[in-house]
Amino acid sequence: MAVLYVIAGPPCAGKSTYIAGRRAPDDAVCDMDALAEALGARLARAPSALQRHCARAARDAVADAMMRVLGPADGPDAWLIHCHPSAAQLATYGAAGATVIVLDPGIEECLRRARADHRPRWTAEAIGEWYSAPVVVEQDEPTASRPW
Repeated sequence: MAVLYVIAGPPCAGKSTYIAGRRAPDDAVCDMDALAEALGARLARAPSALQRHCARAARDAVADAMMRVLGPADGPDAWLIHCHPSAAQLATYGAAGATVIVLDPGIEECLRRARADHRPRWTAEAIGEWYSAPVVVEQDEPTASRPW
């Protein structure tokens, strides 16, 4: 059965790495960094406001397409990186049968990774914002949350 995996977590949580180690060659992957780069960002993790806005719109359109196309048939899975989905977005993903995986290595580890990777200055602020209101998925919901 094809599955939509929604991978949430703060910047530097390892979302892209997590997917890279689990996806099959035919799986579809929607990654905001890759979208920003495709939209002209010189540095995928530092898009302009316009590039970021367009990348979010593209991500939302791809998410809708993934939820419409995936079904009970065997076939490739879909992987969607959505750092900080709202409660309404989580409900939509859950209603579509998605598996939501929240990666949470801890704020100190995310900050360490951001420094080691020479991420833009705003990354530390974004990490702090994520941890001020982290994504939480209840175990009794139709989605699952797994730390990594």
